[in-house]
Amino acid sequence: MTDASPKRRLKDWPYLLPMGAFMLFVQIGVSFKAYFEFAYVARTFICGGLVIWLWKRFEKVRWTHLGLGTLVGVVGTFQWIGIECGLMALFGTQGFNIGPIQLVSDISEARDYPGMFEESTWLYLFLAVRLFGPVLVVPVVEELFWRDWGWRTIAAPNDFSMVPVGEYERNAFWLLPVFFAFVHVQFITAIV
Repeated sequence: MTDASPKRRLKDWPYLLPMGAFMLFVQIGVSFKAYFEFAYVARTFICGGLVIWLWKRFEKVRWTHLGLGTLVGVVGTFQWIGIECGLMALFGTQGFNIGPIQLVSDISEARDYPGMFEESTWLYLFLAVRLFGPVLVVPVVEELFWRDWGWRTIAAPNDFSMVPVGEYERNAFWLLPVFFAFVHVQFITAIV
């Protein structure tokens, strides 16, 4: 190992910590169904807090393509929902979980859901967090991990910070969508 290795690790951890916490709380929610709501709320606030705390350690975001980014985000949202709706029409709802559609499903099934939903106030607070998390926290955690750190790590394995954010790299362009898709239930939608 070179002398740069400890410095490299110091550059990595701000990108890895929020995603690691995110995955931990996802696993808790999946493994212990009775704690799903608590794991979801903790995931949203702890990961959001970690991103805010670590913000100065991330490479500065350049807002040079804000219009294009907004357009791609809107198209991507409709693409995600559209493909999921098409897959649900073809194969039924088993195994599919789409943000807005799942939120409606959460509301309709809330009375049968075990846990903290005996009082409607808790239900609506949870649903607010359920909407807040996927809209504001998850995209930031995923973008920092996958595109900022992962993309650049594939491009420059010894020191990802040598690659500017947003620089095209052929291997990352083809590999990262596959990695990203493998951690989503919605594999087909995620890879698109």
